[in-house]
Amino acid sequence: SRIKNGGSPASAAIILPSVIG
Repeated sequence: SRIKNGGSPASAAIILPSVIG
């Protein structure tokens, strides 16, 4: 589930587990 992809790996590391969990 890709919501906003600003190109920040740190942000993705926080958003990805948030969407999964």
